[in-house]
Amino acid sequence: MSRVEWYSEVPFGVARHALAGFGLMVLCIGGFGWWAFQAPLAAAVISAGSFVATGQNQIVQHLEGGIIQSFEVREGDEVKAGQILLRLDETAARATRRELYLRSIRLQAIQARLLASASEAGELVYPAALTGLDDDPEIAASLQAQFPAFLAQKTSLSNDIGQVERNIEALLARRRGYTRQIESYSQISSIFAAELKDKEALFTRGLTARDTVTVLQRAALDASGQLGRLEAEIEEIDRMNEKYATQIDAVRDKYREATLTELQSVEAELESVRENIRKAEKVLERTELRAPVTGTVVRLHYHTPGGVIEPGRVIAELLPADAPLIAESYVQRNDIDAVRAGQPAAVRLVGLNQRTTPILEGRVDYVSADAVSQTAGSTSREVYVVRVSLDPRELARLPHVTLKSGMPVEIMIRTEERSFAQYIIRPVLDSMNRAFREQ
Repeated sequence: MSRVEWYSEVPFGVARHALAGFGLMVLCIGGFGWWAFQAPLAAAVISAGSFVATGQNQIVQHLEGGIIQSFEVREGDEVKAGQILLRLDETAARATRRELYLRSIRLQAIQARLLASASEAGELVYPAALTGLDDDPEIAASLQAQFPAFLAQKTSLSNDIGQVERNIEALLARRRGYTRQIESYSQISSIFAAELKDKEALFTRGLTARDTVTVLQRAALDASGQLGRLEAEIEEIDRMNEKYATQIDAVRDKYREATLTELQSVEAELESVRENIRKAEKVLERTELRAPVTGTVVRLHYHTPGGVIEPGRVIAELLPADAPLIAESYVQRNDIDAVRAGQPAAVRLVGLNQRTTPILEGRVDYVSADAVSQTAGSTSREVYVVRVSLDPRELARLPHVTLKSGMPVEIMIRTEERSFAQYIIRPVLDSMNRAFREQ
């Protein structure tokens, strides 16, 4: 076969290949176009942050303030709930409690004395709760001081009642005298009556004179008048005795009323003192500042033994040990319109090995209502605070990692899904909207 014949038999048309290439190109461009317009791409707001404990640090304050005696912990120490953080000087608190305690003992002694006086007891006997405290010289002096007062009250009552009783005794003596006189006049009256009867019989027979009968009649009437007068005196004495007996009851009632009035005042004061003692006990207890929760001492605001703590000032801050950690970051103001509570977010632990540390899934729990000022060096910017919570199942993916407050993270908050074409076209459209404007 000649060279010309061989060449003529080799196909050399490219239409089929051109068509195949064009079809492939159309397929690629169409596929890319379909993907660019239809395939969703997730957008995200990315911000740096760190882990923080939920809520705020527990603040340790002191109500009354005082002088620092000693520190029992340092910053960074882990403490248990109820553990002593520092001690305040308790001299003033103990002195106040002692003063109130002695005052309560004195009032209880007065109370016992008034109760004994109100019941007109023969002697003052303290309850066992007080007699068991007389080893204390000050308490013994308070108890001993009530005996003279008790005797004075008892003597005053006895004198008042004795005066009335002496008046009664004088009246009774007069009554006894009147009674004897009545007996005497009764006998005389009987004699006069018998003699008058005999003389009247003789006068009837004319054996005696009229004057004799008249004298006897006059004597009998005089004896009868004396008996009436004496009986009236006795009735008056009986009325006065009843009056004096009433006076004795009145003296006792007045004495008891005055005693009970003073007793009520003492009991009211005693209750007030007892309440103040309870408050003083609390003040003394508060000289030992204890941790409200188990956690870590983040900061001590005072460091000098002997220093003065003002009332209500913050003394220490504790980070609770059982407080769940959340991721907190700051979002720029121009990105905040795409962030809202409930959005899914991814949290990457930037301080750990990225090849072995998984990205954790979370959810936005909090977005600050207003921008806050964040200062870095000499510059300040307005940002929004965003907090992302992590599901416990996500934390379980880090079995060998102990998360601590302050660890750095990168938070990717997923926003709307857009296609690739929208990512390309949106900036162009925004530029066109801002173009061709005079101002």
